[in-house]
Amino acid sequence: MENFKQRADFRTLLRSKLTELLGKYGYDLAFDNQNQDQSISKNWICRLICLGKKRVEIHNDDWRDYTEYFIVKVDDKEIFMLNLDNYKSIEVAFEEIKSKLIDKV
Repeated sequence: MENFKQRADFRTLLRSKLTELLGKYGYDLAFDNQNQDQSISKNWICRLICLGKKRVEIHNDDWRDYTEYFIVKVDDKEIFMLNLDNYKSIEVAFEEIKSKLIDKV
C-alpha cells in the first residue's frame, strides 16, 4: 500500500475505529495529537493514547519519511510494529492491530 493518501486515510480510520473498539472494553481516548497545536511540527506525527485498565498507545515516529510504520504499545511495552506497505488495504491493517490488541486489553 505505497500510497500517501491511503496512509493518511489509515490515520483517520485508526482514530475512529480504535476509539470505538477500545470503548467496548472501558477505555477512553486520553490523547490525540490532532488536537494539539499543528503549527508545531512534532505534533504532525500520529499519536493516540487510550486509558482504561491499561495504557494503549499507537503512534508513528516520523511524519515525513516513514509514515507507513505504526508502533502499538500497551503499558509502555511495544507489542507490535505495523508496516502499512505489507497490507492490501487499510481495513486489513486495522484488523491486524485489532487482533494484536484484543488479548492485551
